[in-house]
Amino acid sequence: MVRSMNRQAPVIAFVWPLVAFVALSVLVSLGVLDGLDRQILESVHQTASPAADEFWLKVNWLGGPFFVAPATAVLALILAARRQFRLALMAAAGVGLSALLNLGLRHAFHRPRPVLWSSPILDHSFVYGYPGGHATLVAALASVLAFSCRSKSVPAVGGLYVMIIGYSSLYLGVHYATDLIAGWILGYAVCFAVSQIPCLREGRPDETP
Repeated sequence: MVRSMNRQAPVIAFVWPLVAFVALSVLVSLGVLDGLDRQILESVHQTASPAADEFWLKVNWLGGPFFVAPATAVLALILAARRQFRLALMAAAGVGLSALLNLGLRHAFHRPRPVLWSSPILDHSFVYGYPGGHATLVAALASVLAFSCRSKSVPAVGGLYVMIIGYSSLYLGVHYATDLIAGWILGYAVCFAVSQIPCLREGRPDETP
């Protein structure tokens, strides 16, 4: 029975986020959460100032493709140098697939970005907002780091990184909170699914021979 539960655990860990993503997407498509999304953004915007604009612009860059892609490449190279080739492939595939799925889903949902005020980020509205791109990327990067490192502090640090980048997107007015939640779910779910592929799962650092 214990062995059966152990086999079901990965399925449950993937299915529940998938169910949550579908449920959230339905609510967003129906507009049920629009009012709450606006209230959250308006509350965050009350802290706006020129100095804060500059600060959160710089922070937000740390969640974009020009940071996450090189960071993922460095992680993969470090793992490969340690002869952890399966983990290196898992990291690269997890983040890469997350990014590709994000682009596809954005065009599928075609949810406009917020326009409640003039954002410090110029020309950000040409790409749809759901699920959030930065949110997906940082969740994917944090996930592959957690899956490939032994340190118990990595998930906590990764979670903090994800939340800070998420707040920066809210502050800058480029995403609704539901965009971020969907991106977080997507990034984690894709990387978790990739990490469970048998040929990539072998040699995980938390497993003993």
